[in-house]
Amino acid sequence: MFRHIFGFRGDVKDNIHYVEEHTIAYPAGHQTVIYQMDQKVQRFIPGTVDSEGISVIAVSPNNKFLAVAEQSEKAMIT
Repeated sequence: MFRHIFGFRGDVKDNIHYVEEHTIAYPAGHQTVIYQMDQKVQRFIPGTVDSEGISVIAVSPNNKFLAVAEQSEKAMIT
């Protein structure tokens, strides 16, 4: 399991989002990182092993939902 991830994917559209006042979400490799800036803590949402990587992330207007899309030869929804 990861402890820290440094860097992010610059080729992902809208790649950094505030999900709370002091919390951001961004893609890094095949992971989505949820970073609490005030506590300096990272949590991870793992991507699909066989995907080509994260292509876009989005946050709902009320910041309660985070959507992550990955590129892959075989389409699936989880």
